[in-house]
Parts: sequence; C-alpha cells; structure tokens
Amino acid sequence: LRRMRLECLDQSLVLEVGEGTCCELYDCYVLGGIKLCKGASAKLVRTCIRGAGAGISGRAFHSLSMLSCTIAGCAADGLLLRHGQADIVDCTILNSGQSGIVFGPGQWQLTGCTVTGSSQYGVWAEADAVVSCRENIVARNALGNRGGQGEAKNWCHGFGLLPGSQCRVWNEQSAKWVQGKVVAVADEVTVTVKKGAASRSKGNNKDAPAEAELVDPSAGQIRTEPSGRDIQVPFDGVLPPRSGGDS
Repeated sequence: LRRMRLECLDQSLVLEVGEGTCCELYDCYVLGGIKLCKGASAKLVRTCIRGAGAGISGRAFHSLSMLSCTIAGCAADGLLLRHGQADIVDCTILNSGQSGIVFGPGQWQLTGCTVTGSSQYGVWAEADAVVSCRENIVARNALGNRGGQGEAKNWCHGFGLLPGSQCRVWNEQSAKWVQGKVVAVADEVTVTVKKGAASRSKGNNKDAPAEAELVDPSAGQIRTEPSGRDIQVPFDGVLPPRSGGDS
C-alpha cells in the first residue's frame, strides 16, 4: 500500500495482517491500530499511526520492520510486541496512554528513535526480551524511561547519543531543528553546530561574527554562541538526526 489513508470510525483495529502473510505500507496515514497475527510480517516506511488502542500489536509474528514512522496519541501502548523480532529505525513514538513500547520475549532492534510523553514507561522489556539499543532518546515518560526484567543492550539512561553521534539542536531564531554533532555528554550536552546552520548577521555590520541562538524548548532559555563552535545545551534541546520532531 502506498500513499493511502486507512481509518476506522471508532479508531480501533483498522488493519489485521493475517497468519503467514506479509504487508508493506509506504507513506500511509493510519487512524487506528495494526495487528500482526501468527507468522505475519510487516514493513512500514514513513507511515503515521494515530488514535489507536495499541498502535501496532503482535504475538508470535515473524518480523516487523519500521523506518521513519510516527506513532502518536494511542490510548494504550504505542508498540506491543511479543514472541517475534523487529527492526525499528528512526521512529518517533509520542504520548502513549500506557507505555511507548512493550517488548515481550524476542529479539528487538531499536535505533535512532525518540520515545517521549508516555503515561507509563518509555520502553518496557519483559523477561526474555533482548533489546539492542543504539542512539535513541527515551525521555519524559511518567513512570520511568525503562522498566521490566528484560535485557536492554547499550542502554544509556534514556539519552543514547554518544560523542561522535549526529544530532539535531533547536534553533530559536529560525524555529527549527538544525544539524549538529555530539562532542561530550555530562550535566549538559556539548554539541558542534555546523557552520551556517543557525546563523544571522548583526545589523548591517558584515564583519560581525555569525551567531546561533539555541533554546531548551521546555525552559525557554536562549543561549547565543558563534556558529560552528562547540556549545552546551540542555538534554531537552537535542534530538536524534531523523526522529523526534520536524526536520
């Protein structure tokens, strides 16, 4: 399915991938939930899921692949996956009524994703779940960013961007996220902003140095630094390069 809108009037289950079958969605908008039956497989690319009970649920399914997808405003869990395997890359999971992601027994890959605003946990890993994490941000979830007895490899207390990671930093003047690179992580994040990514001139003085205005969206604290130099910003002002908000 490509560039389609799928919706259910009561915003419940809108698509069921039957036993042993495969479904692919590209650039679709789904208002309701998706269920993976036993042995089913699904691939979602640049697809948005909203207003469901659980955004995507599956048990004893074969595989799930997600790239650059958004799951937002689900009444239950954003993802509820047990006894299967999934590769979830550059996805955004926001404002889930329960947990952002629940991983049951299985092998799971979570890379470059943002999970925020859940009413319970950001990522819940049940016993016998093995979750490989890389460069994710899991933050501001009501009961905690991580829970459960499962294994979360390379978990970094919710902030998974390490020195050398590409990132995005909020630029208040242009009201958008600009590209940067993480230099160090301590009480705040030290980031190098690319030259020209967030710059302005001082009045009519062409010789004045360009400056970047960076803001913590939650606190509204603006910092002004020369463009292209290392700056320190709050954790809330940094996102992975391809998830968590408008690029």
